[in-house]
Amino acid sequence: MYHNHPLLTVAIGIVLMAQIAIAAVDPPVRPEAPRTLVANAGPPPANFLAMTPANDAIFVREMIAGGKQEIAGSRAALAQSQRVEVRAIAQTLTLDHSDLNLAFARLAKRKGWSVEPGTASSSSAPVAVIPADVEPFSDRRYIETQIAAHKASIETLRRQASHAREPEVRELAARSLWKLEQHLAQLQRLEP
Repeated sequence: MYHNHPLLTVAIGIVLMAQIAIAAVDPPVRPEAPRTLVANAGPPPANFLAMTPANDAIFVREMIAGGKQEIAGSRAALAQSQRVEVRAIAQTLTLDHSDLNLAFARLAKRKGWSVEPGTASSSSAPVAVIPADVEPFSDRRYIETQIAAHKASIETLRRQASHAREPEVRELAARSLWKLEQHLAQLQRLEP
């Protein structure tokens, strides 16, 4: 990546390692998400009365899968981006989606829901990973992919924050929505 600047490569590595160490010892203070239900989420789905906790379990499983994809894509950006601001948002996305995945996994465990993919689902989780074997990494494509994935996730979270059967799912969806809306605003500021 920085073949002509080995000291720059070492410096970036040290900074990233320090950030990871600091985050492990003293996690960053993050503002608390609002705990209100989402307004203007649209009408309930046509099958609202037929929704079951299984639908909530599928949603949780898909959010975890989507979060893993966000993390993988952001780790690629951390390793390959040439822009400091892109690496900064990638670091934020990695930390925040790791936290959200942990929250969704804990909820699934409390409810006895499997988080492993493989069961039938109502929709696919948004894809945020740029396949490395197709094209080389580009900051622009990373940002565009993240924006599209965040928009799709926000739409899903809005529905679930208002219409999920389980109250805990509604609350976690609302907290997650708040965080992903922040991410989307940050990503859009980076858009060319």
